[in-house]
Amino acid sequence: MASDGRPVFDGPATNPLSHWFHNIMYLSGGKLDEFGLPVDVEAELYRVKPIESYDLVCMRGHMDSGASFQYAVTHATEQAVPCKLEVIGSKGRAWIVENSVVAKNNLGLPEQARPCAGPILESWRQFVRFARAQQSRVATRLEDTRGYVLATNAALVSSGGIHDISQTWRRGGSDISHPDLAALVEHSFAEWKMFSEVKVGWTRPCRSIIVRDLPHLEMGVLWRQRLRDSFR
Repeated sequence: MASDGRPVFDGPATNPLSHWFHNIMYLSGGKLDEFGLPVDVEAELYRVKPIESYDLVCMRGHMDSGASFQYAVTHATEQAVPCKLEVIGSKGRAWIVENSVVAKNNLGLPEQARPCAGPILESWRQFVRFARAQQSRVATRLEDTRGYVLATNAALVSSGGIHDISQTWRRGGSDISHPDLAALVEHSFAEWKMFSEVKVGWTRPCRSIIVRDLPHLEMGVLWRQRLRDSFR
């Protein structure tokens, strides 16, 4: 996508489905109300549709809390598949599916919903309570996004840019989504595998990025530079 001739760095992990990835940062934090930071990241970014940015991504890595994560999402499937967030611990699993208000588990724990009518309005209410010194902190601080920013920037470096695969599925002059793309995303998620490890022909293996080895200033311009290079 572009606005006034300038690339907009939009994609499933960096806007519409970013909150699902940011939830991983929250759930992997070492303490309550603490967001985890990535230690290393592997990622593959692909362009399926003829757009300026990417629309297919898988990511894997480790957090400073010791937790590991796997993330796979896309906007390019013919079949609509709801997002699923799953937490795997030493004693079992718990998960929640998009548009569901109740988290499931295989631990025999009661499945209870915490009512939250109008989450956007509740966010404003929390900010007002914080501004009135009625609560100690806002729901999400700017510093809470640091892990997400580091991980998504490292993802672009790990992938080596955005790999254009739209020509692979061009039929009769019109670009369509691959019918097995949804299955690929689900397989990546379920098996903790990168797309290239599933042995799909058009995939490109990535390299593992140690986040602390990337200068912060450089990471601030990575998306602009890498996407510019991918347009050439």
